[in-house]
Amino acid sequence: MVLIVLGVLLVSGVAGCAKKESPKPESPAAPSKQAEQKEQQPEAKTVTVSELTAKEKEYVPRFVEIHKKISDLYAAFNKGSIDRQKLNSELMKLKPEVDQLNKESREYHKGNKLSPEDRKEQVYKDGLIYGKKLPNILGNMVVVPSKGVSLIKPADNSSSGNMTIEKKQLTDEELKADYQKREKDYQEYLSKLNSVMPK
Repeated sequence: MVLIVLGVLLVSGVAGCAKKESPKPESPAAPSKQAEQKEQQPEAKTVTVSELTAKEKEYVPRFVEIHKKISDLYAAFNKGSIDRQKLNSELMKLKPEVDQLNKESREYHKGNKLSPEDRKEQVYKDGLIYGKKLPNILGNMVVVPSKGVSLIKPADNSSSGNMTIEKKQLTDEELKADYQKREKDYQEYLSKLNSVMPK
């Protein structure tokens, strides 16, 4: 009788172990955060040329206002009224305002697109396309004096065409030349944008 009971206990123990070791059914893999974000991003809305024009017209006074503050600081620097350190510190005070304008413009253009047909229109190619470029120019005018410029160079010992990005700090004279180039682009793009604005 004792042997029978022990045999039953051993069989039960083995069965219990086998039950514990049986694999659980796999749950479906959780979607990655990147996939979730992609699913959550709404598709860009198609807008008309007149709607895009109206939006860019809202931005123009803000471009002009911020640019005036920036250009006044560079003018003072060029005349020697303020030094490089003062220029850097005063420009960085404008950075939050420029960043906000950049963010608003970038998000608007990302979420609102012209149709392929409307992008062929002269009003877009000759003027409206420059609206989204102006905030970038203003942003570079603000950060280049302290952060420098990015230079793209071939990677060392690379025969595969790989490139690296290096930061280069500008001397005062280099900075003045860099600003003049960006100022020229700003005036050209703003003029083209204004040329298609309703009077």
